[in-house]
Parts: sequence; structure tokens; C-alpha cells
Amino acid sequence: MKDATLVAFDDYIVGTESRYTGILEGRVLERADQLALHAVVDDVKFGRGLSLTVAIEHSSSGAPERWQRKNESPEIFRRPLVAGETTSLYGGEQIPVRPRHRHVRLRIRLVGGDKRQTPSAHVVVHVAGRIRTSRDPRTPDKPASEHGNSELALRELRGLVTMTSGLGPDERRDLVLASATPETRAVIMAAAAKMTSLDRNTADRLRSLATRVLAVLDNQCCADGTCVCDGMKK
Repeated sequence: MKDATLVAFDDYIVGTESRYTGILEGRVLERADQLALHAVVDDVKFGRGLSLTVAIEHSSSGAPERWQRKNESPEIFRRPLVAGETTSLYGGEQIPVRPRHRHVRLRIRLVGGDKRQTPSAHVVVHVAGRIRTSRDPRTPDKPASEHGNSELALRELRGLVTMTSGLGPDERRDLVLASATPETRAVIMAAAAKMTSLDRNTADRLRSLATRVLAVLDNQCCADGTCVCDGMKK
């Protein structure tokens, strides 16, 4: 086990719509067995009756409609804020910790406030967690086999592909590489190195296959039961 801390959110919130942590922060959050939260709120405007809620959410796929609150109550629930003051709020998961799905994020929201004005505040959420460095806590860490690394990388890439659908190709590539774990990046780079040793026709066929697979994962190939990617099916 090892401890990890990060600033999961640092931005101004205007209005009472929910805000969420990003994919990069999620790569750390989803590895932690238990999370503790510390929210620091300042520059509160129109804060009469205003409060802050921060909740841990999880999802099996990362799709927008698949997120749900992990625990019964938000970890920081409607804690009052005062205009012109800096407020520190704490919360976290209780023991025993509930099992979670693969993807994890935080939902941050201002609640209440002066209904005649749009409330706003600068919110910073610090997160601390215990990260398990091996799949079985009873056994020491050891390097996984190349086959095991490839399987883990495939699962991670599948999740990243789902979460980055809708982005442009270059932005998507950069975000996937930046969000992947070092182990997954190593698998990707090893595959890229092998690609350079292939003849051009074989490499082009593999690139075409990868493009079609991404399209299927994005539901871009098949619509109304008709598949348009060389006969590929879901």
C-alpha cells in the first residue's frame, strides 16, 4: 500500500450546476481503496444560505448516464459557506469501505444561495487515498507477465476509449496517452516498436483494423442494425 494525494479540483463554480473531476484525476481516484476529502472554499459571492456538496461517484463503463453515488450520503453534504470568508470542509469514506466500480470521479456542487443572484465560489478539493500496489494485498508486488500486462492494458484502453468518444483524433490520442498508466503506456510503446519492424502493407492493415475497432466501440460503425465497417458487427 502507498499513500497518494492530489488536487482533484481547482476552479470557480458559477451557479448550482454540478461540476466533475476530469479523466486525469480519475486515474488516481480509481486506484485508491479509501478516499478522504478536504475542500477549501473562498471568494464566495451571493452566499446567503449557500452550501457545498462533494460526492464520490463511480461507474462500470464511464458512460455519462452510468454514474451513480458510491455511498449512501455525499462525503461533504451541504456544508454552509459564508461570503467573504475562507471555509475548510472535511469528509471521507467510512470503514468498512464499500466496493466500487472501475471508474471514479467527484461531483462538486453549490447548493442554495440567493435566488435573486447567481452564486459563485472558488473551490479547491484535495484528495488523499490509500493505493494498493498489488492486486492481492496479502502478496508482495511483482512484475506481471507480458501477457498479463497486455490484458490489463486492453481493459484500461477500453475504458479510456469510452470516456474520450466524441473528441477529435489528435486530442483523443493525446488524452488517452496522458491518462494511461505507465504500464499501459509501456505496452503501447512496445506495440508501436513492433509495428515499425513490419512491412508497410501489414502495418497499414493493422492500423485499419484498429480504426475499425475504435469505430465499433464508439458505435460509429453500426446504426439501425446495419454495419458499415467492412461487415463488422457489434
